[in-house]
Order: sequence, then C-alpha cells, then structure tokens
Amino acid sequence: MTAMPLFGRPSRRPPDGTRRTARNWTVASAVLFVLALGFALRGGWAMFAWDIGETCHHQHGQDWDPEFSRESVFPMSRPCNAHYDLVPSYVNPAIAVCAAGAAVSAAMAVGAAVRESRRQRTACRTHTLGST
Repeated sequence: MTAMPLFGRPSRRPPDGTRRTARNWTVASAVLFVLALGFALRGGWAMFAWDIGETCHHQHGQDWDPEFSRESVFPMSRPCNAHYDLVPSYVNPAIAVCAAGAAVSAAMAVGAAVRESRRQRTACRTHTLGST
C-alpha cells in the first residue's frame, strides 16, 4: 500500500531505489527561504509609515514618543513608544528560524548530492571492473 500525499499522486520510489533526498532537501531549502523572505516583507511593510506620529496614534491607538523614534532594520523595529512596536513580535524570530532552516537544508542537499554522486561513481566502477 502506498501513502497518498496531498496532491493526489501516490508516492513511489524511483525504479533504481534512490530516494531523491537531494531534491527534497533543495525544495525544503527553497520553501524556507521564501518563508523568510515573506516574513521580512511583512516586517518591512509594518515599518513603513509616511508620518510615524499619525500612524501610531490613528491606526494603532498609541502615543508617539519622539525619544523612541529610532528605526532598526536588523532586528526589525519601529517603536511608537517604550511599550509598543509597529513590527509584530513574531517577525524577527520567524526570519531567524526560517533562514537557519534554509541554510541547514541547503547543506543537507549538498551532502545528499555528494553521497549520491559517490554512490553512482562507485557503482559504475564496480560494474565496469566486473565486466572485464
């Protein structure tokens, strides 16, 4: 019995028995990178304000304190006052986790590709040495 994935096609191993792990790690890395980019865009969108005083007061119901009017890209921050930031609190940790996951997934993809390449070269050498 084969497992039924979300997209409707049953999952099967390729005929040669490999699992295509390099491709799977590459896809995971790409998805995590796009998620990190999405969170960065969300934080950037929250930081944008033509008039910070009006944005804090009218859209968020907070008083604007010019003493805390600093803006920081890393970590993303655009405070209205000492207790309220326009950038949601989940943005910075989400960017860090997704970027770290993308880096680890990319390293795993490279490792899987190297292992698969070595395995194929070894199998090719064994096959040619056995046929002579």
